Amino acid sequence: MFVSRKKAKISHSFEYIECRSYNSFDPIAFQREIDEYNWDDIMMCNDVNTAVELFNREFIKLVNKHAPFRRLKMLDNAPGWLNGDMLAHINEREYWTRKFKKFRTDWHLEKKLSAKRRTRVLKLALQSDYFDEKLRDCGNDSKRKWRLIKEYWPVLRKSSSIEKIRDKTDNIGKATVINEFFATIGSTLDQTIPQRCTNPVNVLHQPPVFDIQELQLIDIATVIRDMSPSTSCGTDGITARIIKAAGPSLFPIILHFVNSSIHQSVFPLAWK
Repeated sequence: MFVSRKKAKISHSFEYIECRSYNSFDPIAFQREIDEYNWDDIMMCNDVNTAVELFNREFIKLVNKHAPFRRLKMLDNAPGWLNGDMLAHINEREYWTRKFKKFRTDWHLEKKLSAKRRTRVLKLALQSDYFDEKLRDCGNDSKRKWRLIKEYWPVLRKSSSIEKIRDKTDNIGKATVINEFFATIGSTLDQTIPQRCTNPVNVLHQPPVFDIQELQLIDIATVIRDMSPSTSCGTDGITARIIKAAGPSLFPIILHFVNSSIHQSVFPLAWK
């Protein structure tokens, strides 16, 4: 006699999140459509709050057309640094990997490698930020800190301080490295702060002056160029990648909003 027993299925609990899909995102087509759009009504609007609100509405329509939202399923026990933007990058990487396996062209290989690099850079940035946040939550609990360091050891392998700790085999050597690191934080920060020899008496007699100068196109271009790809997006889902992809087409519009905000002494409500 044989008895068969069904194996119980392992039930997983999932969490659904929404993120933008970049599988069919074409930066050239996206920038071309922004160039062809008529922004005159928005640029001629005198009220900066109304202008920014109208711009956000129209710009989000264009973004949703080229990079629509997608509902993704994620396990509850997924790592804390994994967010919707990271999942979108992973999906894009897998998409171009499949395309390259199918067509085997240099163009598809370039797309695959580019998506792979962006995913790796974003992953390291998210893991680093998540580690810093968890390390602050540990407070003075040394045991929790060491458990955290062991858990995220691959993330920290490029850190010079962690390299010094890893080279030490005894606990005394590791403790010495940690003490030296925290003991020199003050002096290290002090070297980065510019020293100004100012007579405090003259400062007291000077009336306080607060003046914000107008920005130039080069200022907007520099800020957008230096934006980190790991920067969290707002509720509208506009990521740094989308702003970078828009390119110089957005520079005059953002410059107009910033300078109008300075002249009117108003910070746009839509950007708060």
